[in-house]
Amino acid sequence: MAESTGPAQVDTARRGYHIEIFLISFAGLLLEVSYTRIISFKLFYYYTFLVIGLALLGIASGGVLVAISRRMRRASTDAILMWSLLLGAASVGVGYLIVAVTRTDSLTLWDYGTSDSLTSLARLVVICLVLFASFIAVGVVLATLFGRRSDEIGRLYFADLVGAGLACAVVVWLLGSIGPPATIMLAGLIMAGAGLRIAVRRRSRVAPAPKIPHAGRDWSLARCRRHPSPTRSLERNLCVGQRSGQRNVRLAHGDTHFHDQR
Repeated sequence: MAESTGPAQVDTARRGYHIEIFLISFAGLLLEVSYTRIISFKLFYYYTFLVIGLALLGIASGGVLVAISRRMRRASTDAILMWSLLLGAASVGVGYLIVAVTRTDSLTLWDYGTSDSLTSLARLVVICLVLFASFIAVGVVLATLFGRRSDEIGRLYFADLVGAGLACAVVVWLLGSIGPPATIMLAGLIMAGAGLRIAVRRRSRVAPAPKIPHAGRDWSLARCRRHPSPTRSLERNLCVGQRSGQRNVRLAHGDTHFHDQR
């Protein structure tokens, strides 16, 4: 990363990120609504408000991380988005597995002072941390794009609203057709696909350096080979090979060497 302390607002190629913000908003809403269905089944229906609060907390924490991290301010926009989306996709998959295997009884939470109450509380804290971590990448991406592309804020915000609105329109159908777990995995795949798209785009910008031919000895040898006729014998024998500061010239009709000290 660059060593400058200012934000990396000027990238190598100025481009819009409307597709990326559309996909992250779409995936974030799918993830949030799907977890409300899972938590209400796993714990109790009023815990759905806990999911909404943890989602907002994770998104806000991602924005705070972008604001206070000097390392992220020095990084390029493509690098931040790529790693945020890929790590966010991984956190979605791993987080759902943790939520699925963590058993807790919401009723024993109210038996204060008992071991069952403390165990259930500890498991609930684990679930809350997993849900919180799944939304940090969404906040990082949104804060980065809104902060560094302020001149395009209208189009970016429009893409954000379109992605979120489309997710709200199809999430109920997805929950009924493929189920909440598959919808969560779909959100993770969308985030991974957006991150891989940026990775491929960054890789395509790397071009191999052109090979620069030697202009000295190689040129003279090629010139000698292009003129093999007897009338050019003297020019052919004047091909220079430099070694230890000396130049040997073989005459066309003799074996005498003339040494010219340079």
